[in-house]
Amino acid sequence: MEPFKEARADVITEFIEAAIHSILYVRGVYPAAIFKPRRKYGTTVHMCCHADINQYIIKSLKTVHSLLLEVRISSV
Repeated sequence: MEPFKEARADVITEFIEAAIHSILYVRGVYPAAIFKPRRKYGTTVHMCCHADINQYIIKSLKTVHSLLLEVRISSV
């Protein structure tokens, strides 16, 4: 596998993860108390600290990551 392809999939997946956490926080899907501010991409992103929610997000993103590696995904 091309190292560039894997690095690209890693960066895209990491960005999507930060976006998901931000959306969950801003929309108030879960209580604000379970989010902690973290620095990502030069800005503050509120990341969830609840283990079950994080497991679900990570599990979903593993699928996205594998589809990115196979170039079988055009949108998320």
